[in-house]
Amino acid sequence: MNAHQNPVRIGIIGHPLTHTFSPAMHTAAAQELHMPLMYGTLDVGSEFLPALIASLRVQKFRGANVTIPHKEAVLPLLDEITEEAASVGAVNTIVNENGTLTGYNTDVTGIARALDSVHDTLRQKTIVILGAGGAARAAAYASAKYCSPQSIIVFNRTHNRAENLVQHFQKLFPKIVWKSVGEHETLARSVEKSILIVNATPVGMHPHVKASPLPFEAKFSNHQIIFDIVYTPLRTALLNQAEACGAATIEGIEMFIHQGARAFELWTGMPFPLTSARETVLKKLNESRKRE
Repeated sequence: MNAHQNPVRIGIIGHPLTHTFSPAMHTAAAQELHMPLMYGTLDVGSEFLPALIASLRVQKFRGANVTIPHKEAVLPLLDEITEEAASVGAVNTIVNENGTLTGYNTDVTGIARALDSVHDTLRQKTIVILGAGGAARAAAYASAKYCSPQSIIVFNRTHNRAENLVQHFQKLFPKIVWKSVGEHETLARSVEKSILIVNATPVGMHPHVKASPLPFEAKFSNHQIIFDIVYTPLRTALLNQAEACGAATIEGIEMFIHQGARAFELWTGMPFPLTSARETVLKKLNESRKRE
């Protein structure tokens, strides 16, 4: 692909899109590969989503990212859905192949790669997932498929959503013990016994940087791993609390970059320059922190 070719057109679909770093990350990746790429924001409310998805074909977009709140609503608007995206029940990446729109879930890849270094540690252990939305479903799928845990416990403030998630994944991964918890006391005991805690909620995201997704003051231990998918700020209140207790931490930027890498590879067929992408996102995070 050279500069004389038509640019690859990509957009990110969501609402609102005031703090997305995806355009900067993908533009930097394309520049490093000397690839013409136009990556824009497509900020629409739910009532305009069907028309926007239809326009991706007409305007010859190569694809799109999909973020909050459209990851689930977009499924029936696409022509094909991968088995992984269907299992998760959410799409975050669309690829346009000659007018056929296929939905993928690269959040699963992002989470799996972020957990790469601890896969063996998680084998036959307990994982706690906080949340029950699209990101939590991706975390549940990735954890179950790639980490071989003994049990996965899901907490959500609306308990029936956690219960629905558990029932769904119990059928897909029957060898794993799935539980949902609604009471704070039960959650506290579950957190204490788990090896990995994943925050798959937006709690703690800028501007509410002092908020924690746990409804109590957790006392983590040095054999635990805390993974927060929030990456704005880079070090969330939850990660700082975990680090102070001696626990290992995984930042949300790892998931963000790796899900983007997979999407970029699907659109372009080119390997994603991870190092420069990470540097770009870290620079953007630093700039946004200075403006506060």
